Amino acid sequence: MFGTVTPNLTHLTEKQKAEYKSHYCGLCHSLKDTHNNFCRLALTYDMTFLSILLSALNEPVQTLVNCNCLFHPGSKFKATKSDCSEFCANMTILFAYHKLADDINDDNSVIAKIGSKALKSNYKSVADKYPELCKNVESAMKKIFKLEQNPTPLTGDEISAIFGEILGQVFAEHAIFCKDYMYELGFSLGQFIYFMDAAIDIAQDSASNKFNPFLQTEHLKQYKPGDFATAKEYYEPIDKVIKVFKNARIYKTLRNYLQEILKNYAGKVMLSFEQIPLASSEEILQNILYEGMWASFNLKYKTPNNALK
Repeated sequence: MFGTVTPNLTHLTEKQKAEYKSHYCGLCHSLKDTHNNFCRLALTYDMTFLSILLSALNEPVQTLVNCNCLFHPGSKFKATKSDCSEFCANMTILFAYHKLADDINDDNSVIAKIGSKALKSNYKSVADKYPELCKNVESAMKKIFKLEQNPTPLTGDEISAIFGEILGQVFAEHAIFCKDYMYELGFSLGQFIYFMDAAIDIAQDSASNKFNPFLQTEHLKQYKPGDFATAKEYYEPIDKVIKVFKNARIYKTLRNYLQEILKNYAGKVMLSFEQIPLASSEEILQNILYEGMWASFNLKYKTPNNALK
């Protein structure tokens, strides 16, 4: 469900790119220092965003260090570390552990079972440090799993609210100031991430008969699983196969329908974000929220040159 809150690097200055990367590397090294090298595989853009946001709000004492990169041996990088990056390292483990548990429930994934076992002791250390937060997340994930077993047209709204509560609590936990605003931002961002993830996975979920909130709506119940193929499958043979015209129109209708829903949730994210006073990094954070978090949707639902207009 994570990987949505990314920057649009093409619209950042070189200085801003360097600042973003230093926080990204700082979170990676905080994962190593707080846990171990294996845990660095759980690194996400989403928790990098939270690390930058908390640093801009709390103004903690930061350390800029030159460090080696596990994934780029021989290269040196600058990493910004603070209590905010340490907190986000712990939250990275929290979400990674529950993501693996979700994969086990959904697919009985062997890889997820191995990963979950490897992270078990790290998750326990996070739970010992943040017992109430971890207890709330565990309870919320159980509610989500139960709701997905017996879906209704309202299930998506219920689950998005639960996931919003999870992210809201995480965003507010380490904030020194504006805890209410941080909760609101986390809540609205959690809802956006949930529905964005569903929008990206709609074809796959339809084909495999998995729960997807959009597939429960009256608007989409009229379509068959095969109607939700990829843009490439719809558009490339458009001049050769007449049937594709129907699919292309379905695809365009789907894209517009999903985009309008996501815009509504994105608007709530922006309103919440604008309430938070930041001492730094505001343009980077705006870049992520206004542009970057749409990257996966724009890539998935891009319109090829030969698409139907």
